[in-house]
Amino acid sequence: MKIVIASAPATVANVNAGFDILGFSLSGLADQVSVRTIPEKIVRIKKIIGGDDLPLEPDKNTAAVPLLEMIRGERLSHGFEIEIKKGIPLASGLGGSAASAVAAVVAANQLLKKKLDNQKLFYYALLGEAVASGGLHGDNIAPALYGGITACLKDSEGKFQVVPVSCPVKLYCTIFHPQFALETKKARGVLKENILLKDYIQQSMHLTGLLLGLQSGDYDLIKLHTRDVIITPQRKFLMPFYDHFLPDLEKTNSLGFGISGAGPSLFSLSKTKKDAHQIQELLLVLSKKYKIPGEVYVAQVGLARPTITFVKVKA
Repeated sequence: MKIVIASAPATVANVNAGFDILGFSLSGLADQVSVRTIPEKIVRIKKIIGGDDLPLEPDKNTAAVPLLEMIRGERLSHGFEIEIKKGIPLASGLGGSAASAVAAVVAANQLLKKKLDNQKLFYYALLGEAVASGGLHGDNIAPALYGGITACLKDSEGKFQVVPVSCPVKLYCTIFHPQFALETKKARGVLKENILLKDYIQQSMHLTGLLLGLQSGDYDLIKLHTRDVIITPQRKFLMPFYDHFLPDLEKTNSLGFGISGAGPSLFSLSKTKKDAHQIQELLLVLSKKYKIPGEVYVAQVGLARPTITFVKVKA
């Protein structure tokens, strides 16, 4: 009998102007899913570690749903038993739901006679992440599966395409994760359906400038366009500390900062590890000053990818 253990990294999605499009992976935080085959064509969740509030019902769990869809879609003659180990804080805006879904499909894929390509794995993981987000949004799934910085595009028929965004320079990310949860569905629920034309034009300019800055390694362009004039203004009231932290963050060497995913975590980009750690120290000071308990992480952008471990056990 063989058990496959896969880990998938935390991610920062949206990246300000890239709402539902851009994302990048983070090292240091990951979810882990162990998978083995079982004769029944079902998914059984044996155990969840570090996620007491997560559902054990397979049709409600972001790691189990992709495997249920895989059993049906690939017409498998067997099912899966899984164990989930949460290393990414729940409802933190760091892509925990996506990481669990990606880790599950990556592990299960190693147990199939005919391996699936990343496009198929992306599709199944996307269906799992939708359980948490309430819709099909690939900006966390893509970097969790492919690693690096990614743009997740969708055509008029709803088909997704993942485009790697190559960046020739190093970028570092500082994450402030406050000790409270914010569900993606709630954060999406506050968004307006209509926006002003002037805001659309400005946001399009920022997204274009950010992509050009990343691909050319132009730190000045990245700093100028890591901005968001549409989503953050609508969501920041869900994170009362945001406006408190803003004036001090603007005085640092940050290349830009904003809400990670749906929040409540904040991210800040830096060109050097030294700058990232200085921002880490500042965020710890601000956390104490405004009595917003939380943790602060520093990671290099885009290095993390899924990892796989094989374990042989006696039947």
